[in-house]
Parts: sequence; C-alpha cells; structure tokens
Amino acid sequence: MRLGFSLAVGLFVGAMAGCGHESYDVAPVHGIVSVDGQPLFQGKVMFAPVAKGEGNPGRPAWSKIEPDGAYRLTTFRKSDGAVIGEHWVTIINSEEELPEDVPEFARFMVPKQVTVAPGKDNKIDIELTSKVIKEYREDDR
Repeated sequence: MRLGFSLAVGLFVGAMAGCGHESYDVAPVHGIVSVDGQPLFQGKVMFAPVAKGEGNPGRPAWSKIEPDGAYRLTTFRKSDGAVIGEHWVTIINSEEELPEDVPEFARFMVPKQVTVAPGKDNKIDIELTSKVIKEYREDDR
C-alpha cells in the first residue's frame, strides 16, 4: 500500500514538473556573438521572452558562449531553442578575461530586441561594438 502511494505521488510530482512548458512553443536558436567583428570567446547569452499583456511570457533560454563565439540556446531540453516571439538578449561576462579592446562589463543588455520565428532553425548573430557596450553595460568593473 505504501509503495503504491509513494509511486502515485512520484508520478504526480513528475507529471507536474513536466507541466508549465507545454503551452510554450520553442524553436531552435543558434548564432555567433562578436564584438568589433571578433568572436566573444567566453561568457553566457540569455534570451528573455518579452511579455505581451499580463501573462507569463515563458522561461528564458541560456547558452554558454563557445571559444569561437558560437552559442546554441536551451530552454527546457538541451539545445531545444527559445520560446517563439520577441526577446531581450543579455550577455553575461562569466570570467575576467575579455578579448583585447573589449570594454569590461559584467552584464550587458543588447539594446534591440530579437525575434525567434516558429517552424525554422533561427540563426541569430549578435554583432556588438565596443562603443555600444560602453554605452549600455550595466556596470563598470
């Protein structure tokens, strides 16, 4: 009896953990992050869905930036992409070392929203300049 109850509770909790993302469609998203034409070789990128009205816009998508500047977003499962729609993009400097001539920053919000389109593999390159980073970075180190 106890085993049956524990199993039922476990299945219920597992089912509830899977809920919540069913109503959000995602599409694959990948690209290159560059500064002044050179790959940003470290850090993380986050795509945060923009709320439309008062509803929950969905879960943000994340990716580590690879040494060649490449990223591939994950929202619910590895490399599944991002919620379809408009997003604010944030770059996070997870290490101290940045490419030469790139202004220091801890967090940088890209000043223009990007769109994740349904039904396709979205290649979204994030091309930044030192000037834009200096203007929009959230802190000075």
